[in-house]
Amino acid sequence: MGEPPRRIVSLIGAVLLLAAVLLTLHNVYYTSPARPWPDVFLRPDVGGHLSDTGRGRLGITEEQLWEDRNGLRTILSPEHHIHREASTIRLRWNITIADLAPDGVRKQVYLINGQFPGPTIEARSGDELEIEVINSADNDEGISIHWHGLSIKGANEMDGVIGLTQCEISKGQTFVYKFRIQETESGTFWYHAHSSVHLADGLYGGIVVHRPVGSSGSHKRIQQDYDADQLLLIGDWYHRKAQSVLDWYEDTQHFGFEPAPDSILINGRGHFNCSMAVKAFPVECGIVDRPQLKLYGTRTRLRIINTGALAGYNIAVPGARLDLIEIDGGNTVVDSTPSESLGVLYPGERMDIIAQQQPQATTEGTFIVALDRENLKFKNFALTPTQTFSLTWDSATGSTSPNYNSDASSVAKHINLADAHGSVPSEMPLATTDVAVFYTRLEILAFHENAPLGVVNHSSWFVEDANAAPLLGKDRHEWATTITPPAVFGDLEMQRDVPWYRQSGPDRWMDIVVNNLDEKD
Repeated sequence: MGEPPRRIVSLIGAVLLLAAVLLTLHNVYYTSPARPWPDVFLRPDVGGHLSDTGRGRLGITEEQLWEDRNGLRTILSPEHHIHREASTIRLRWNITIADLAPDGVRKQVYLINGQFPGPTIEARSGDELEIEVINSADNDEGISIHWHGLSIKGANEMDGVIGLTQCEISKGQTFVYKFRIQETESGTFWYHAHSSVHLADGLYGGIVVHRPVGSSGSHKRIQQDYDADQLLLIGDWYHRKAQSVLDWYEDTQHFGFEPAPDSILINGRGHFNCSMAVKAFPVECGIVDRPQLKLYGTRTRLRIINTGALAGYNIAVPGARLDLIEIDGGNTVVDSTPSESLGVLYPGERMDIIAQQQPQATTEGTFIVALDRENLKFKNFALTPTQTFSLTWDSATGSTSPNYNSDASSVAKHINLADAHGSVPSEMPLATTDVAVFYTRLEILAFHENAPLGVVNHSSWFVEDANAAPLLGKDRHEWATTITPPAVFGDLEMQRDVPWYRQSGPDRWMDIVVNNLDEKD
């Protein structure tokens, strides 16, 4: 045979050249320590309609709604709930896992209906919630959901505690949570995984219970004193899978010091400087925009939830006035001093504040989140513990709410949440019928192989079989034979002292005194 035609040779050469170019681009793009992530890793498509978000009290435009929906999704819709009768809210949640890069670092994250954080539940006092949870996660780990702060009165089996109130929801299984929000309940709550450490892998979301118009109490005044209602889920974030972080913590070589987080997220978004990554824990990091917070109106109700796994934090808005009005789900704060910053807000805690733009302030400001160093004993060089986010006051539609005294001299620099206090419930008696005293601590003992062990009154309990009947499904006298102690050392067996108070009822009150003796702060 003769030589191949020149056209074929040229074509082969062009193909090889193109392949070389593509290979070079691939190496540059995929080995770069900092590259832009595609949007699919940042905000998964959750579907839905614009009406799902609702319109704020200021008459927020469709453009503003879409802007918020494609951003931090902070806008709430009290007007959809405060004027209607109580009803049943039915939801269907499909739990999955996907690779996301919330702050630029890729990680497997839990999604609810394709969304991280999970969808916000908005309801009114007296509503019944019926939520079907389907575990479609691509792993073999069971899950459960806890409704943090809600009383779940008359439905303790719906509280989401594996081994105590329910079995785990295994892969492919479904569980329906059904409970009623009490007529007296309103405020800021949240839900999160109560299985393993799945919360730290993103299985959480917000719950806001609006008090209907005309209800008694101080909430009526609060409802009329702000322009917009917005929700912020702020917490620390680990780049490694949460179980890997827990394994590191339980390693005896680390002496019970909690590993510091790597980043901070606001409503599922953050910003990590890829150059800060440490070689001991390599990450797949890309460039993402730093989250930007927008407040609507000149007086905004901010409902802030600490969704983190370890660290408390302080928040600050320099040049603004922050009035603390409620903490931990409807507990009204009395005689609060306005300030520019508040804290410390610990994991699981919530605070509601009125953020007011001062007359002399510009529309551009900053929102600062500073992790408290109390639990950051083990230094993480990748972490930036104090982070500043840009803040914009969008008051173009005007404000019809009355302003409090805006004198800058009356605004303190910082308010300690530990100093906040509320009114004593009118139904509380002068004396109680029972007193329960608890001592909690973290112990490192030889018979537990020097791994950290949490104990309450010298007792500890492990769920050996997450699919076994929960304790609430057993007769109380069976508990002692059901609960297996964590270890036996010689003739010393870990105690199983489970307090049991038979007396209950509307006219019986008891004091519960908790003493935290944790030596690791």
